[in-house]
Amino acid sequence: METVNKKKNLGTIKYEEEQLMAIYNLMNDAGTRQGLIDIIADMAKDINPEIPSDVELQGHVEAALAHLRNMSDDEFSNLDLTVDFPS
Repeated sequence: METVNKKKNLGTIKYEEEQLMAIYNLMNDAGTRQGLIDIIADMAKDINPEIPSDVELQGHVEAALAHLRNMSDDEFSNLDLTVDFPS
């Protein structure tokens, strides 16, 4: 899949990670980086490692959380977290 380099110090955020953040950010009433971290971390508790698609999802979740935890609030506010609905 396509990768998007958001900021040099953030490394590369993969398309799947960006979309995961965008989808869960819709539920982020606080609109904060920490709010999104909390929502994604809570969802991750339901991942079943015995289901192949969940194993793939877990990789994207871990990567998205790592990016979120390693960015500043200012960097978070500059992300374009728009869900890319297929046409």
